[in-house]
Parts: sequence; structure tokens; C-alpha cells
Amino acid sequence: MVTYRTKDGDRLDRICYRHYERVDVLEQVLDANPVYRKNKRPFYPSPAALTTALTAND
Repeated sequence: MVTYRTKDGDRLDRICYRHYERVDVLEQVLDANPVYRKNKRPFYPSPAALTTALTAND
């Protein structure tokens, strides 16, 4: 797992796409970061630490 530090205006779908080049891993990333699952806003605070759920090769 890798820790990603958010930047102003980051959105989870964009973070997943940058890291994995796909967005079908959103649920796995949210499972690895349950504190952010209830985030109703599409943007994440900066700086926040998100743990990526998979390696880049998964």
C-alpha cells in the first residue's frame, strides 16, 4: 500500500485514475480509508492522507 497526500481540489476518482489509470478501484480505496467513506463532498481536504488499496500493478 502507498500513502497519497491530497492536494487542494483533489477528487477520489481523479486520484484513482492518476494512480491506477482506472476508476473501478474506488470501493477498494474507500474500504482502505473508512474515515473518508462518509465524505459527502467530491473534494478532499488538503493535506489528507489516503492509503491506496492496491499496488499499481493490480
